[in-house]
This record gives sequence, C-alpha cells and structure tokens, in this order.
Amino acid sequence: MNLFYMLFILFRLEFSAQVSRKVIRIKDGDKVLFLLAGNIRKTLRSAEVDCPENGQAFRKNARKFTSNQIFEKQINFIATDTDK
Repeated sequence: MNLFYMLFILFRLEFSAQVSRKVIRIKDGDKVLFLLAGNIRKTLRSAEVDCPENGQAFRKNARKFTSNQIFEKQINFIATDTDK
C-alpha cells in the first residue's frame, strides 16, 4: 500500500471534502506543493508522517521516495487542520 495515495492537508483551505490536485514540487519527504484553481500554490503536509528535515540524515532519500511516488501526479486529499 502506498502511503502517499491519501495525503491530509494541514494548511487550511476552503474544502471539507476530498479534493484532487496536481503535485508541482516536492519540498521534502512529507511536504509537497500543488496548484489550486487560478494557479494558486499551496503546500500540503502529510498527516502522521515524520520525515527528515534539512540537515538530518536520509533527507534526500525521503524526498526522492516521495518524488518517485507522486511528483506531477494528481493526488487526492482531505483538508483536516492547519499546521503551526
């Protein structure tokens, strides 16, 4: 099972149902950038996923894994909460 089929958004959007959008950039293993209508860019962070950040071991591996799974693909997600 691919853990990135369903990503949960932590930046509040005006959605309460499942949304499908295209991933345009992989920021790191658990954060991606996608486009909303009107070419608005939003960051999506996977809920309950902890990946290495800048300066931590295996950061590049985590980013590459995420990229191989979802870069330039349509992903489905549900808006759940806003990150700090």
